[in-house]
Amino acid sequence: MSSSELTKIATSEHVAYCFDMLLEELTNVPSEYDWTKLPLGHAKMPVFVTWYKRPLKKKYDELRGCLGTFSQELPIGVGLKKYSIMSALNDKRFDPISVSEIGLLKCSISLLHSFTRAKTWDDWELGKHGITIHFTDSSVSGKTYNATYLPEVPGQQRWNKLITIENLVSKAGFNGNASQVKNLTVTKYQSCKSTMTWLQYLNYTKSNKIYHILNKRIKLLYQCTTPQIYNMIINNDKSFYVSSQSSSDQNEEEEEDDDDEEEQQQQEVQQYKSKKKSSNTKYKSSSSSNSINKPSHSYRNNHNYHHNKTKIKTASKFGKTKLKSTTKKLFRYGSSKLSSSPPPYRSNYVSKNQRKQIENNKQHNHNHNDQDEEEDDDDDDDDEQGS
Repeated sequence: MSSSELTKIATSEHVAYCFDMLLEELTNVPSEYDWTKLPLGHAKMPVFVTWYKRPLKKKYDELRGCLGTFSQELPIGVGLKKYSIMSALNDKRFDPISVSEIGLLKCSISLLHSFTRAKTWDDWELGKHGITIHFTDSSVSGKTYNATYLPEVPGQQRWNKLITIENLVSKAGFNGNASQVKNLTVTKYQSCKSTMTWLQYLNYTKSNKIYHILNKRIKLLYQCTTPQIYNMIINNDKSFYVSSQSSSDQNEEEEEDDDDEEEQQQQEVQQYKSKKKSSNTKYKSSSSSNSINKPSHSYRNNHNYHHNKTKIKTASKFGKTKLKSTTKKLFRYGSSKLSSSPPPYRSNYVSKNQRKQIENNKQHNHNHNDQDEEEDDDDDDDDEQGS
């Protein structure tokens, strides 16, 4: 095959196959889809499978696993199945992928081709070639090491060629520097790549009647996780709802409707109560204002009568009047609470009977005086006649 034909080998169907193999491992149920018709499934090529996770806060995808092989005697179908599971669950650098992460996954496959040995350590192009290094330890043991980077890795990390080689040396497990390695050889290669997110995989299973059988695999996840996580996995797509889930959703909707009705009733009752309270408070305030401005004539009978800015006149010992300080509350004399000073005691008070006696005495004295005056007048007359 030419290089232009090799770049078109990887297809979306290969990535969908990796997703289905991962679901088969997580649900422990074999796939019902016939993957023997996978394009170039029997062709032998080195394969790598990479899993990414879409973060909720970060901009860039998070690596969750990447494994593969350089063997050119392994069929593509067998290699994709093997390394899609191994890279997701057995990559020692990361924790195994769980069911709750499926909705955030992205899968990328790389089919490697065009392997050539580089003339020097930097005889390769960034972004176009992947490289594999082989070297031995300069010590007496002479242990061999090897490691590889796919073509997209240096570009993602913004490395130049020297930094890429140094990181490959440390990735191979060597504790020293790159200058301490011996017999370094670089092999460059190219890859054809295909990528698919989980949401794209959901749409892929609905795109053709042939792939509808994959829906059963997705619905099996309902038994492996909680309803909330399952709804996140299927992106709330009703075409992936399970029968029990749909009935439960209907019940939830009915419960929500009932809750809404109860809330509306409670709101109406609260509004009615608030209106009633406001009307009562208005009536009380108006009545209190009227009572302050226009007190009733029977206020003397009320011991707890309130009045603003009243002045009380009290009599002093000398009969003069003094003004007391204004008070906000006035209590009748004789009440159990604090009260104003008692009314002044009238020492010259005379009852009705005494008044009658006094008047009678006055009249009697007046009559008696009149008689005396008459006698005096008679005496005077007699004196005048005798003289």
